[in-house]
Amino acid sequence: MNPEVVRAPPARVVAMKLGVVAIVGGLILLLAKVYFFPWLRGYLDSGANHAEALHRFKLVMLGSGVVVLVLAIYAGQLGLRVLRQGQWPLADSFVVRDTAVKRGRVARARGILFVVLAALLAVDALGLATLPYFLPS
Repeated sequence: MNPEVVRAPPARVVAMKLGVVAIVGGLILLLAKVYFFPWLRGYLDSGANHAEALHRFKLVMLGSGVVVLVLAIYAGQLGLRVLRQGQWPLADSFVVRDTAVKRGRVARARGILFVVLAALLAVDALGLATLPYFLPS
């Protein structure tokens, strides 16, 4: 019996997509290193007093929690889609090479793992957003 396979697009298409992702990711990292991280350091260091610095730290931690929460939502949706479809990789997913479809217990386990990852990330996001409120003023 031949296993069901999700076919990869031609190598040229894969290389183009991965190249675009690498270029965009590299530009984001470069912009963050040149503009965002220096601004963030100046923002956190320029608190006029302890109360202002703590307030700014709370805002930065809240923003970090929101970013992690977005990742948690994505992982949760992915896990639920895997559980609903009952297969991995998903029917409409992009694969880099021909990939055998996993069904049954293996796919269910992967879906559950994504949902557990989403729950852990959500707890982490909550911890990031609330941690500064437990610090001494």
